[in-house]
Amino acid sequence: MKNTTTVAFLLLIASNNLFADTLQPTIDKIESAWAKIYYLQNGEEQAKSYPKLLKHVKKTSALHPKAAEFKIWQAIIISSNAGMTGVVNKFQRILGLKIHEKFRNKLTLSDDDKPVVFVSHMEHH
Repeated sequence: MKNTTTVAFLLLIASNNLFADTLQPTIDKIESAWAKIYYLQNGEEQAKSYPKLLKHVKKTSALHPKAAEFKIWQAIIISSNAGMTGVVNKFQRILGLKIHEKFRNKLTLSDDDKPVVFVSHMEHH
């Protein structure tokens, strides 16, 4: 019984390593794509690229439901895309200072009703 348990344990370790090795190139591509978005793109480009990468990772995760690496990358991508710009935009909408893109063409404001916006080199900091 002891030998059977040892053999089963060794097979489990070996199969996990083989499984991980076959996923590593895919994980490396995801990491590389994320790094290019994070380090080389501006905020507007990131806002378009992160959802595409997330969609790809979700599809890959569905193909490998037991691989935690893809779930981790989903969390990394979501948190990377949750920067201050999104938070500030949401806050502006809550305060009524910004209209969601879907509703901009349905509402018109007179110049007196529009808020004054000061733009500086400080962006939203």
